[in-house]
Amino acid sequence: MQKTAFFLSSLLLFTSLSATDWRALETSLSLSLQGSNTCPMTDYLFESISLLTPALEVGNAFYYRLEADTDSYRSIAITLISTQVITTGLKYLIHRPRPARTYQPRIWNTRITPSFPSGHTASSAAYATIISLRYPRYAPLMAGFALLSGYSQIYVGNHYLSDVLAGLLVGYLTGYLVNETALN
Repeated sequence: MQKTAFFLSSLLLFTSLSATDWRALETSLSLSLQGSNTCPMTDYLFESISLLTPALEVGNAFYYRLEADTDSYRSIAITLISTQVITTGLKYLIHRPRPARTYQPRIWNTRITPSFPSGHTASSAAYATIISLRYPRYAPLMAGFALLSGYSQIYVGNHYLSDVLAGLLVGYLTGYLVNETALN
């Protein structure tokens, strides 16, 4: 009963917020999740994660290609390409500006495309989905990978929380649909 009351009161609170209130709440939350440049080791870690996840995903696809595992290679490649086509289209259709950045990156970091949804997060979620569906024993590790990739994008100030959540959703759906349709 208490959980139901909490859920209903939370729902009422969130539905009573205007669009301006939502933007302010999300901006505040996203800024609070950004790095603070107070711990160089943490900064380098999250910047490295935000930059290297695409290379890990593509590198893993090529590993499967070298190992002559054509199905895994094809599934990862089709998923990553599809995800980027979808996210790039959405970015330019919605054209949301990037968040204000209080964090100062220590490693080279660009923000040349619009913000919504997070393409890095979408690719990581799509990759994690396809690997999890093909190799279920890795599902918890892959979920952590996708979440860490998403958080790194907020940490370095590249994305709002909703960009990352949308990226997770786009990536999951793309990976799932590619697995169900294109590969069967």
